[in-house]
Amino acid sequence: MERIAFSCVAVALIGLGVSMVVWPAWVVLKSRDEDDNCSLTSGEIWTTRVVGVGIVLGGGYGLYALLTGMPGADFLTP
Repeated sequence: MERIAFSCVAVALIGLGVSMVVWPAWVVLKSRDEDDNCSLTSGEIWTTRVVGVGIVLGGGYGLYALLTGMPGADFLTP
């Protein structure tokens, strides 16, 4: 049961990372305060994309580890 739950979390992380790579402006604007109307800088967009790639890689590795039964991925199984 835990394997299914953690697989869903890994897939959700992959989805979050892909959205950060594809739509970085939307992610940055949603993380700001409502009254902050400053224009986006290229640094904010690139930082969001780099973090998104890291999240995709981490979620992909976690999903791979869970599906293949790598050592260390079975920390909750009895």
